Amino acid sequence: MEIEVEESRYLRIRFTNGTERSFAFEPIIDKVGASMLSTHIQKMLDSRRLILQIEGRIIIFPFDNIESIEVLAPWGQALPEALIVQHEFT
Repeated sequence: MEIEVEESRYLRIRFTNGTERSFAFEPIIDKVGASMLSTHIQKMLDSRRLILQIEGRIIIFPFDNIESIEVLAPWGQALPEALIVQHEFT
């Protein structure tokens, strides 16, 4: 069975061993609201782990194994803790 996903919302995890995994996800803002999104992210950071639910399975990634997390999603507004970047230099 092929699942249709919107590629404009994804999460890319880069691990300390150099591997990467990417996941498409449902709109978060519709479920938790803009004001609760920062709280949700802060709880994740405090727990030192990333928890994903995929097709009835739960995957837990300890932050000790994660180098970086990139999220592409149309939030609708900036997170209060985020620094708004105008350009990334390479």
